[in-house]
Amino acid sequence: MQTPKFSLIAGMIMGLLTFSGCSVYKIDIQQGNIITQDMINQLRPGMTKAQIKYLMGTPLIQDPFHANRWDYIYSIQPGGGALRQENVVLSFDANEQLAGLAGDFLPGMTRDEEILGGKPTDAGHRQSPTDKDNNVEKHIQKEVDDAELIPIPVPDTL
Repeated sequence: MQTPKFSLIAGMIMGLLTFSGCSVYKIDIQQGNIITQDMINQLRPGMTKAQIKYLMGTPLIQDPFHANRWDYIYSIQPGGGALRQENVVLSFDANEQLAGLAGDFLPGMTRDEEILGGKPTDAGHRQSPTDKDNNVEKHIQKEVDDAELIPIPVPDTL
């Protein structure tokens, strides 16, 4: 009598342990245009609509009632996570040239510049790799030149 009861309980425990690791995979849901800070930093007043389409892609919303306004919207909801949405609104003047920018992104520092400790770039001047303050190659070369040499131990011969 003990054996069937024991095998039933053992089978139930094994079944619970087997199926407890199973979960439903939830995919990330992405919609709209991917917007990066680098894209925003490349925008300049006076750019044409064709130049902006080349840089940022086709806008998600082109309202026929507001022909001089383009909306770029990007939303992502990681599997089971909270929805995150970013938007950028570009306005054009009567000559169909970029006149304004609004939204979650503003011209400023890119992630790379933040990591390297740089300063935000001006709207009209992009820092080149040859700028003295942000020249990474010179900084690395200086660290290599200043490194202290440590002798490699040589094993004694037998």
